Amino acid sequence: MTDCERLGVFGGSFNPPTQAHLMLANHLLGHYVDRVIFLPVGDAYTKEDLIPASDRLAMLRLVVRDNPGFILSELETGLASPSKTYDSLVHLEEAFPTARLFFIMGSDQLEGLQRWHRIDDLLRKFTLLLLQRAEDDVEIRFQQDPWLSQRCSSFILCDNHPRSNLSSTMIRQRVAAGESIRYLTDPAIIAYIQGQSLYKSG
Repeated sequence: MTDCERLGVFGGSFNPPTQAHLMLANHLLGHYVDRVIFLPVGDAYTKEDLIPASDRLAMLRLVVRDNPGFILSELETGLASPSKTYDSLVHLEEAFPTARLFFIMGSDQLEGLQRWHRIDDLLRKFTLLLLQRAEDDVEIRFQQDPWLSQRCSSFILCDNHPRSNLSSTMIRQRVAAGESIRYLTDPAIIAYIQGQSLYKSG
């Protein structure tokens, strides 16, 4: 581990957590960060089919406990309104004052990045760990976008991470249809989904 711990901040709904989430987070350990903070959104976040934060936190706890490189943050789940990325990162910086924070994001999010809350402050204070999607050519995008090209020093490109079409939506749909989700997420999460009768249709 480096003198200054590198913490990757992995935000999302995790509705539910998938094997793709876990493989990606585990891949980043050692290569780019020393630990990964899972930062699930709260109930105030308006997203279709979002189950209560209490269930999403419970599922994340089941997988975080088995990996010393994983941390679970309840920062956003306790808020009455959705948190902005910049504000969440500032709070995490206060919680981990000796660490360097890396915000994990997909290259598909570059499209609207310029409109993010306090984006220039965010880019000055934090580093964005950019996961390149198979269909994106990030280098060309930076070359063609003057706003991005002026801020390229705030990004680290990760183009060797495991890629998967697996999504939380796919898992929810399969559960609703009565189909197996074996191997699509952790067995402990499957047991929790079944035990709590989550994502059932009707």
